[in-house]
Amino acid sequence: MKKKPHTPIKTKDIPDKVKIAIIAEIYNHTNVDLRELEKIFGVARPYLHSYTKKLKTFKT
Repeated sequence: MKKKPHTPIKTKDIPDKVKIAIIAEIYNHTNVDLRELEKIFGVARPYLHSYTKKLKTFKT
């Protein structure tokens, strides 16, 4: 059986809720600026800011 070639996942294919969970994890475990993460993942600022209060709940 032939293997499929690996295709990287594009960030626009990831649902927004998943993106926010990923951003929350990165934001809590590293010193990366939230604005940089917004640019990388392409999440709109007002949409992300509605979740900034929830970002703190992801802390481990």
